[in-house]
Amino acid sequence: MLLPYEPFWVGQCYNICVWYHLVLQETNEERRTVVNNLASVFTTAANHLSIVEKFLEDQHKRVDRVYTEAFREDEVDIQKLKDMMESFITKANSL
Repeated sequence: MLLPYEPFWVGQCYNICVWYHLVLQETNEERRTVVNNLASVFTTAANHLSIVEKFLEDQHKRVDRVYTEAFREDEVDIQKLKDMMESFITKANSL
């Protein structure tokens, strides 16, 4: 409402200030929404990485266990081959 002594531009300035504050409020709300969405994305990514890391650690343990067992079996087989070779050399030398 314009008062009789109030110039026209005062009312316009008031309208501009109200409009500015509305835009500022909407911008802040949009900014909060973006921040919340980013926080959610980063939380989900961090959880996923944690799950993948746990899986890889478990997989590494399994591979180490299988490798160790296979290596033990290979050592036994290698020893058998060495014994067979020594036996063969002994028999060949005795001829």
